[in-house]
Amino acid sequence: FFSPGSSYPSDDLVQLVDSYTKENVNYQKYNGSATVIDDGVVYRKKGNDYYVDINFLASGNVNIQRFGAKGDDFTDNSVAIRRALDFCRIY
Repeated sequence: FFSPGSSYPSDDLVQLVDSYTKENVNYQKYNGSATVIDDGVVYRKKGNDYYVDINFLASGNVNIQRFGAKGDDFTDNSVAIRRALDFCRIY
């Protein structure tokens, strides 16, 4: 999520490229009180800091493509769907 050996971002807001969709995703430093698990998609961790996808914070919606689903009528999306369901069970 951050390149190895990189220093912490100086801002509370960082932009990363999603590994599946290749889209830019904005993450904000998470200061909430809920227990957070680094799922590598919606929540990400660097050191002791967590970052959360801003779109998820605003809407609470989960984009299944961010978990690896293709939706192209050919790809088996069962692994991506299970990852998304596991995330939803936690939150």
